[in-house]
Amino acid sequence: MSDIHNTENISILQNARYEVLTTDGYKPFKGLASGHTDDLYTYYGNTYTGGHTLIADSTWQEVRFQKEAVKLNLGITKVYDFIDIKDTNSYLNNDLIHHNCLILDEFAFVDNTKKFMKAAFPVISSATNKKNSKIIILSTPNGMNDFYQIWRKAKSGANDFQWYKIDWRDVPRGVSAEEFKQQEIGKSDTVTFEQEYGCTSPETTVTVKTPTGEVKDVTINELRLLLQNDK
Repeated sequence: MSDIHNTENISILQNARYEVLTTDGYKPFKGLASGHTDDLYTYYGNTYTGGHTLIADSTWQEVRFQKEAVKLNLGITKVYDFIDIKDTNSYLNNDLIHHNCLILDEFAFVDNTKKFMKAAFPVISSATNKKNSKIIILSTPNGMNDFYQIWRKAKSGANDFQWYKIDWRDVPRGVSAEEFKQQEIGKSDTVTFEQEYGCTSPETTVTVKTPTGEVKDVTINELRLLLQNDK
């Protein structure tokens, strides 16, 4: 079983002829995604990518963190996953139920995103069950790239994505937000903390109004230079 979003060189094969066995009988599916990875584990006789999540001790956990999981040294290996299985988005694999969903993690840092989106998005958008067919895109900012454009269009209602912003202060950690901040800064530095948790980097874009009343988009780095020149 594969966590396809953590693999490289993802490609999509569309399907209109075959059905796959699920707990509700055979169901049609829209396509098969494939990728390459060297992050493979064997776990109770089955092979998984390390990022694949499963229920262990009543909680969802990644395979790589299971003490019974054994890392496989097979080199770069091709792995597969189904896309948009009708009604259920799950299928049977070696007598186990495999749930799937396309998750693109740290998408702002992915190279050649246009090539991947050209292959994957038409498959998802043509889903027979649009309520259950989902792409989840997660990332911290990394300049004005494809992730930035998708995010801005989602906020303005120009695409079908729903946008969510999770502030690091809102995540329960057992300590106060300020204590957590100081702990993390102690492990690295303030700039790294602001980039990774505050989503602020030199390439972060903000909208400002100049002393003359002009409104324009500038990066944090450009704003820093403007402020330095005002001294």
